[in-house]
Amino acid sequence: NLFVIGDETFCGGHFTVPKDRALTESMSSEIKAQFAALSEDAISQIRTFPSLFASENHGFGKTDDAHQACFGIVTDVKIQDNGIKIHFRPLWAIPQQKLNEIAFNIALQRASAFNELNRTHWAIKKVNLIEELKAAGISVLAPT
Repeated sequence: NLFVIGDETFCGGHFTVPKDRALTESMSSEIKAQFAALSEDAISQIRTFPSLFASENHGFGKTDDAHQACFGIVTDVKIQDNGIKIHFRPLWAIPQQKLNEIAFNIALQRASAFNELNRTHWAIKKVNLIEELKAAGISVLAPT
């Protein structure tokens, strides 16, 4: 899971993703077909995926050293009139600029240099996130 939000914060254990940006872009058609309807089975699977929670970059394709994203898990997903409410548990803070630096490796950047950390949305990626973070020197299973 990749969650990028703009105006909201990750306080209080939940946030809302606009429906038109939830599982609608930057995903393979196969994954979109499997998860976009947010069936009970899909939500159960989503809750097992490692997740990145980020806010939009402060600059195009980059951000400042103090900007933090986090690695964590989704604990629940609720469909509401005003968007998709995501309940989550953060586990480890990650400097967001490090994610910008490895964006291609974690499927957040295409060859066209579009960086998904620049835009509010929720996408599911087919990538071994823990392995790619570890290869970049970012441990999310133990303090680094």
